[in-house]
Amino acid sequence: MFGCAPAIWRGYRFEQVFQDAKRDNRVTLVYLRTWSSVECTRFEDGVLNTPAVRAAVKDVYCVALEILVDEKLAERWNVAGPPAVVLISSSGEVLSRLSGEITAAQLIDAVQRALAGRQETP
Repeated sequence: MFGCAPAIWRGYRFEQVFQDAKRDNRVTLVYLRTWSSVECTRFEDGVLNTPAVRAAVKDVYCVALEILVDEKLAERWNVAGPPAVVLISSSGEVLSRLSGEITAAQLIDAVQRALAGRQETP
């Protein structure tokens, strides 16, 4: 379905991946994208496909969603538009929300904070 960093995706349905994350007490990384966004393609090529990001998310359950299909989830997490990443604890708490031009360093920092159980300030 998505060509971006295919090795990191556990699936393309949030509930399925999140249930696994709850069971295994893992953080879920939700990537919201759209096919028509040049910014999403740049993010996928320049951030998600980097070795540093792949290494950072090795203990995270990642799911890629099409924002137009999963609009209700985007609204639930207050995501206005793609590209966006939401990191969710195994209890369902939003630990971090990034959108727009997300750098590898920003994503790695957010993942590290989420793994440490620290919620970012809005």
